[in-house]
Amino acid sequence: MDRCTIRCTSVAVTKSACRLLVVNLILKLKGGTGRAGESPPPPVSAGRGCSSYSGGSNLTAVGGDDIRHTSRQNLSPNCSRRGGKWASECRFATLNVRGGMNEKLDEIYELMNERKLDVLCVNETKRKGKEILTRGPFTEIWSGVPDEEHGSKGVGILLSEQMSECMREYECVSPRLIWVRLKVGLTPLFLVGVYAPDSSHSKAAREEFWEQTREVLLLRKLNERIVMLGDFNARVGVKRDGYENVLGTFGDMSVNDNGVYLLDICVEMGLSVMNTWFQHKMIHMYTWQKKEGNVVLRSMIDLVIVDERIKMKVVDTRAYRGPDVGTDHYLVISRISDLFKRWRHRSKGSTTELDRIKVERLKDHQVKEMYKKQLSERLEKSWSDVNEESVNDVWSVFKTNIIKCADDVCGVSKRRRKKCQNADWWDDETRRMVEEKKKAWLDVLAIEATNRASGGMNEDNVKEIKDKYRCVKAKVKECIEKKRNEKKVKYKEQFGASFRDNIKLFWKLVKEARGTNINSSMKLIRNEQGEVIHEESMILECWKNYFENLYEKDVSEKEQEEIIDMFVDPSDEIGLDEIMKALRGMRSGKSAGYDRVTTEMLKAGDGLIAWT
Repeated sequence: MDRCTIRCTSVAVTKSACRLLVVNLILKLKGGTGRAGESPPPPVSAGRGCSSYSGGSNLTAVGGDDIRHTSRQNLSPNCSRRGGKWASECRFATLNVRGGMNEKLDEIYELMNERKLDVLCVNETKRKGKEILTRGPFTEIWSGVPDEEHGSKGVGILLSEQMSECMREYECVSPRLIWVRLKVGLTPLFLVGVYAPDSSHSKAAREEFWEQTREVLLLRKLNERIVMLGDFNARVGVKRDGYENVLGTFGDMSVNDNGVYLLDICVEMGLSVMNTWFQHKMIHMYTWQKKEGNVVLRSMIDLVIVDERIKMKVVDTRAYRGPDVGTDHYLVISRISDLFKRWRHRSKGSTTELDRIKVERLKDHQVKEMYKKQLSERLEKSWSDVNEESVNDVWSVFKTNIIKCADDVCGVSKRRRKKCQNADWWDDETRRMVEEKKKAWLDVLAIEATNRASGGMNEDNVKEIKDKYRCVKAKVKECIEKKRNEKKVKYKEQFGASFRDNIKLFWKLVKEARGTNINSSMKLIRNEQGEVIHEESMILECWKNYFENLYEKDVSEKEQEEIIDMFVDPSDEIGLDEIMKALRGMRSGKSAGYDRVTTEMLKAGDGLIAWT
């Protein structure tokens, strides 16, 4: 090597060293921990002392699931997912449950709580009828086939407590379509739940469905932003000419007939398929997977589609493989920020500070005697200071003493936060077994990732872990069935006893068993001409006119006295026996008014109340 070559080489090395020095200085100033020119540290796998998931087996995951998304990591109990930047986010999700919705409902609610979901669209529910229900803090809207038909199709929308307060209107269009109007902060949303027919249906049926979908979207108001969730059975491909604003550059390349229909609607309505706008690993892109022999079939058919006007607010959209509710579809979550911006959410509180007195305890003989004794003593002390000519003073003293006695003797029932309807059988044992099933499912995902990375060398381990998962899944199903049967037996025993002893408790159990039903036509009334009106202002005006006409007639004092003289004889006095007979004829189990006095309190006083 001659002198010229050596000089050139040394200059090149010096320039390279200077370049590395500058990069390292920049990294230091920015707080970086690595050095330029060095390879990044390898990801820590489960076999290196740090488990990448909360599974139950000691597996060495070296495949695509080595580094989990933050949503799959175990968070500290003191760490809130709604803190900081999460507070202003809304989470919209969709999941095809593949039937058995009644049995899976509690797991679905657990999933909504764990993932902090505000809206969840469930498809292929196979529920019958159209209804809206409330279960604890959640609101359910179901659209299914008629009761006389075989259970199939079906779509539903589940709303969190916060989002339930934002609901303004809804309609169950068909077993495949449902829409809800929401006012989220200052943003009006037109939410559409979709379960599209697949390629096994005729072309005419599919065309009819997409035409019906277009008609539903035309119902949205100009200021409303569309959000579509569901299983569209549509392969839409990726960004290409003509669909620059509809599709992103990440996704499945294939396109089918449903995809063409859907893209036409998106172009017409100004919508964007958000699954294609965010880059993720393949396992977080595909929403459906099925293995047939040695072939694994995958597709991206569960989609989140939003209005172009809120597209920039979407933070992320991806599939989550962890949740397992017995389906081959994966949960898809889209995080949308700033919907609650400049609007402070206040949870619904009680409109009164009154607590319910446990008057059912007055059925006990000892409690009843104690109540009568205290009431007698209180009335005897306070009656001397009462102006008997003033009806208001008499009633005030009488009511105050009754309430105080009942409060001291019976106690009060404090209001509690709403719980899920089936919380009485969804106990610690069931929850523990469901957690075991979830961990077993994560084991399956991890061993499959390991097997893919090793080129199919761990087929035996895959089979073993899957068999273990099926065993745990069967045990969970058996446990849930057992708990449900125990609940039914308990209800039957309580029904038989409660109807005779306490009819109020009986109907309370009936209401718990069938769920709280809200009339689906609660926002629709007919005016004087018999026309159905939808607008809130027109409904209020209609009720105003009705009550004005009902109470517009004024009755003078003279006319009132004449009416009283017609039916009341002044010579007749109300006797003690008549009062006791009237008290015995009053129905128990009725809610108290604002004065908090109930029928049970009056009956328990016996002759003391009648004499007073």
